[in-house]
Amino acid sequence: MNTQALNSKWYVIYTRSRFEKKIYRSLIQSGFETFLPLVKEKRAWSDRVKTVQVPLLPSYIFIKAKIAEFSKAYYCPGFVRFVSSEGKPCEIEENEINLLKNIVTNGYEVKKNNGFVVGEMVRITRGPLKGWEGRIDRKKGGSRIVFQFDSIQQAICVEVGAADVEKVKVTNNSKIKVAS
Repeated sequence: MNTQALNSKWYVIYTRSRFEKKIYRSLIQSGFETFLPLVKEKRAWSDRVKTVQVPLLPSYIFIKAKIAEFSKAYYCPGFVRFVSSEGKPCEIEENEINLLKNIVTNGYEVKKNNGFVVGEMVRITRGPLKGWEGRIDRKKGGSRIVFQFDSIQQAICVEVGAADVEKVKVTNNSKIKVAS
């Protein structure tokens, strides 16, 4: 592993509406490690229903880079800005990227949720997301687990069987974490 990749961190780019896939391809061609979480969604037209892949977090794309390399991304079609807080680009933890990758890779039914849901903290006990914690929102025999990404002020809900979660005591204010 080279030192350039070692010092890189994950950041978030805010894109023009519906430009996520274009900027993703452009960033890959520029040599960046990039992640665009896509989920399958059914879309209905007047003559047919089709399953398409759409961004899990519209207008957001993740890039692993050094701040000194940001200028290369500015020239990608659809680039708006780096998501920042208090004037600094928001760093995304590697475990948050891994969680998103795990969710989209394993085909979980995902519902987008752009607000923070108040509820009980739970830990997933089985399956590919085992050990991850989030807030729960119960519904008809199943559970929706809400994973919050405070750094970009987004949250997503994942459908999980009610038998696959357990209550946990909250020891700190973390919204996403892996159990030891």
